Amino acid sequence: MGEAPGTCVCKQPLGAACTNAEECVSNLCVDGYCCNSNCGQCEACDVPGLAGFCTTIGTMESPEAPRPGREPCGGEQECEGRCKGLYSDRCSYELAGTPCGEASCENEIAISYACTADHACAQSGESRCRGFKCAEDACLERCSSREEHCIEAAVCVDGECVEISVATCDGDQRRLISPDGTVEDCGAYRCKEGAHACANPCNDFTDCADDLVCNHAGECVPALVEPTEFSSCNASRQTGRNERWLWALVALALSARLGGRRARAGTSSAERRLQRRNVQDRRALRAQ
Repeated sequence: MGEAPGTCVCKQPLGAACTNAEECVSNLCVDGYCCNSNCGQCEACDVPGLAGFCTTIGTMESPEAPRPGREPCGGEQECEGRCKGLYSDRCSYELAGTPCGEASCENEIAISYACTADHACAQSGESRCRGFKCAEDACLERCSSREEHCIEAAVCVDGECVEISVATCDGDQRRLISPDGTVEDCGAYRCKEGAHACANPCNDFTDCADDLVCNHAGECVPALVEPTEFSSCNASRQTGRNERWLWALVALALSARLGGRRARAGTSSAERRLQRRNVQDRRALRAQ
């Protein structure tokens, strides 16, 4: 039931809840509170702890949209304006050139989007990947493998995919890549970075694959290794040592055998002398 005509009604102070301006001493009901003034586009009168006073809203970390009843910020997607606590009477916008939208990459061409001066999100560039393959939304920027990171007509050299027009050595120094993507394995020879052919014939060991050396005929061959004591290459040396031991054993056996013969010979002579003495003794007895 409304108030009777002529009845005085006390108006509400700043910060009191209201539904219309007539209820407030300030004759301003903003955002549901009696307010000290009409708030700007990025102000509000219902900020907790500050109700009744127009206060800027939003921060750089947590931007906000203007309150209902204010003019909305313009722009689209990431380029749309927001209240960031910087201005009371207007929205804040991303600078022209700020990336926006969904970048894409296809057929080694990367397409990017950026904010314009009028806060639209529009295509800002189209760039070739220059030897690199596409990632999901951009060109790859470093390579460690030609197959994974570079297009067919490129080689990976020092982390860069380098497009080629003539056969060129890949960064692994083992393969020669043709512009059509054909791969030739250099085998025992190196394919030095920047060169356009396998190093065949070789000039020195740097032209050869790991653990190989360059011989006088310009061929990359395994390096000769000094044989160890027990290697097959040292069999003759080992056999010679065994033969010396064998002859030593034979000499010892012969020496022992000769010693035995001398001993037996000495025993036989003593026995004969004893027999002769016995005969002489028997003859002497008979003579008596």
